[in-house]
Amino acid sequence: MNKDYKFCPNCGEQLMTEDNFCQKCGFNFEAREVSGNAEYAAETKDQNRKHKQLGFIGGVILLLLVVVYFFMNKMSVSVAGTYVPSNLSSEEKGLLEISRNGKTKLTAGDFEESIELIFYIEPFGSDTYRLDTEKDLEIRYAAPIDATEFDYVVESTGEDFEQYGLTVDYENGMGILSGSLTSEEIYALDLFSPDEFELNEFNGNLYLDDELLIKQ
Repeated sequence: MNKDYKFCPNCGEQLMTEDNFCQKCGFNFEAREVSGNAEYAAETKDQNRKHKQLGFIGGVILLLLVVVYFFMNKMSVSVAGTYVPSNLSSEEKGLLEISRNGKTKLTAGDFEESIELIFYIEPFGSDTYRLDTEKDLEIRYAAPIDATEFDYVVESTGEDFEQYGLTVDYENGMGILSGSLTSEEIYALDLFSPDEFELNEFNGNLYLDDELLIKQ
């Protein structure tokens, strides 16, 4: 009958397989096995902890993505696009450009004078948009220097336009009034009333002060 042997890892003594102790140096095989099991259990516990941490981090990232997606959808403007007034004559120009974030560019005028306004709109109710008075409005008004309209605008602002950061430039016979204004400054200068601007969406159409806007 063949006998199975093993060797002591401590001193190299040949022993029977069933021996739990080395007769020469006293090495304890059972203690080694318990120690190995403990190390394996500790390693398994560390791996489980790492998996839980990775799962938690992944959950946080997913939650942030959901919040950002919800926030972006909430802040986006459903009427984004480029529009022209339906009753625009051949001598007039008018254009309304709305971005998804609510930034709006309004251009109006004729062959002599023109005005360009850049501002932001925000939802007011379910189908109405109004000017966001928390953000500044950029204005650019241009007209011939000898035009009474330009003189009226400059005279109405008086010396205050420099105080509000507005500038008046002259080039090629045109006078250009431009700058950035808060809603309070707009009221004070009486250049543009935020209360007069309102967009309404009805049956898939967009209206500016009851005037139909045609999407391009």
